Amino acid sequence: MVPIRLAESVMLLGRAQITTQALQLCLLHGVPIYYATRNGKLLGACFSHQDGLLERRIRQYNAYQNEARRLAIAKAFVRGKILAQMAMVRGYRRRIHNLAAQEKYFQQQLEAVRKTMTISSLLGLEGETTKRYFANFSDMLLNVKWKGRNRQPPRDPVNALLSLTYMMVLSQITTVCTGAGYEAGIGFLHDIQSKRPSLACDFLELYRPMIDHFVIRLFNRGEVNESFFEKEGEGVLLKAASFAVFMEKYDTFKSEHTDIYGRVALLGQALKDGKAPDFG
Repeated sequence: MVPIRLAESVMLLGRAQITTQALQLCLLHGVPIYYATRNGKLLGACFSHQDGLLERRIRQYNAYQNEARRLAIAKAFVRGKILAQMAMVRGYRRRIHNLAAQEKYFQQQLEAVRKTMTISSLLGLEGETTKRYFANFSDMLLNVKWKGRNRQPPRDPVNALLSLTYMMVLSQITTVCTGAGYEAGIGFLHDIQSKRPSLACDFLELYRPMIDHFVIRLFNRGEVNESFFEKEGEGVLLKAASFAVFMEKYDTFKSEHTDIYGRVALLGQALKDGKAPDFG
C-alpha cells in the first residue's frame, strides 16, 4: 500500500474501479486519477479544483491564438523530437545500416522544419521523419520481429508496450502541465481536439524516442518477451500477471530519464518572454 502523500497519480486500466472514498482522498491531496484502456488509450482524467495561476493560462491562450508564435513554439517541439530521434539512432550505430545517410536525412529535416511556414506542413514533416525513424527498428530489435508501427489496437508485443508506455508518460505530462497552471487541452503542434490533452501530446513528442529506447532495451535484454502478452480481439495486450514486472521497470525509467518539470518550466519562461523554447 502506498501512502497518499507519496502518490503522483492513479491509473485505472480496463475495468479497474475506485471507491468514492478513495476518489475524494485523491482529489483532497491533488492526486489526479486517469482512466485508460488496457491497450494504452487514455480515456479521461479527474483533477482537483485549481485556483490561481491564471496568468500562465492567459499567456498560453494568447500564444495559441497568435499564428506566428504558435508556429514558432510548435517548431521547437518538432525540432526537439528530431534531435532526440537522431540521438536514438546514433545510440544503435553498430546495428544501423548506412548511418551517415540517416544522419544526413535528419539534418535535412531539421532545416526543413526551420523553413516551414504552416502548422500543417510542419505536421507533415514530423510524420515523414517519424516514419523514416521507425524503419530503423528492425535493426535495433534483437529478439522480436518488427513489422512497423501499428496501434488502436496494437497488433504485436512491441507495439503493445510502446502504446502502453506512451500513455503512461502522457498521463504524467498531463499532471505536470495541469499542476503548473496550463490548460492541457490547448497545444501548439497538436490542435484542439475533444478529449485530447493536446499540450501534453506536444511534450510527449520530445519523449517518444526515449520511450522507444526503454521498450527496445526491455526486449533486447530479455526482461520482457512475447510470453508476457496475450491476444484480445485483433489486438495484443500485456497480461495482467506481467503488469507488476513492467511497472517495476517503468518506475525506474521514469525516475531516471524524464525531466518533464524542467521542460514545462522552459515553455513557461518562453511564453512569459514572448519567445519560442529551446528543447534541444
